Amino acid sequence: MNWLLLLMASTSAAWAGDCPDPASLGTDAAAAESRLAEAEALYPVIYEQVAELPELAPWVIDGVSCLREPASPQLAARYHRFRALNTDPLGGLGDAVRTQARASLGAAWRLDPEHVSTLPGDHGHRTAITGEPTSEAAPTPEVGALFFDGAETTDRPTASATFFQRTDASGAVVDSAYLYPGQALPAYPVLAVTVAPEPVESPVSAPVEPAPHRSPKKALRITGVALGAAALGLFAGNVASYNAALASDRDTATNAMPTVNALGYGAWATGAGAAALITTSFAVK
Repeated sequence: MNWLLLLMASTSAAWAGDCPDPASLGTDAAAAESRLAEAEALYPVIYEQVAELPELAPWVIDGVSCLREPASPQLAARYHRFRALNTDPLGGLGDAVRTQARASLGAAWRLDPEHVSTLPGDHGHRTAITGEPTSEAAPTPEVGALFFDGAETTDRPTASATFFQRTDASGAVVDSAYLYPGQALPAYPVLAVTVAPEPVESPVSAPVEPAPHRSPKKALRITGVALGAAALGLFAGNVASYNAALASDRDTATNAMPTVNALGYGAWATGAGAAALITTSFAVK
């Protein structure tokens, strides 16, 4: 392993990819692109093992990771390629470093395949960029939004590296991190999720059948007939009492008259009631 690879590995280890001072988030996209462009100008000679890139690495990483605005997907792709070549420029370092470099190059390929096609045909990373992109949902922030590789989304890429940014309510970036697969997101306040209770189904009551309509016709007629029969009985008693009184002596007839009269009035009243009930039975439904 030559001195160039050692120098680049030590430089990349010193810069994890987060903004060194979150309070200094202040570079803009133009400044970040300018720093990347200076590094990209050296890519052809990196393959010939020229050592300028490590000297630029902190300056470039600071310029991108401290962006005060969300990066564009194009800028994110260029940054991933830079990270890959800065971590393991020739694909010849140890397995752990090579894995990180290929995770970065895989992200660059996912965003823009042209960044991989420019590698020399015999480059150690060129044939290692395979696999379908995968993602997982990140918690929704309480305020602001999440950006992964320049796209506003909560879907974090998991099969490759990703450049994470979080904005506040005004859209300004307040947090950023360069994450390899398996690394945890920076902590941030998440939106509380309220789970609505499942609706409880009320038991279905059987329909109440209305009581059948019972016409009073029959009852009225039966009662009227009964009163009519009672009236006939009273009238028969009245006639019998009257005839008995006529056949008796004067004093007996006089004493029997109240009974005769009572039977007569009772027969008349009962007959009138019977007639009224029977007449009503024809009028009601």
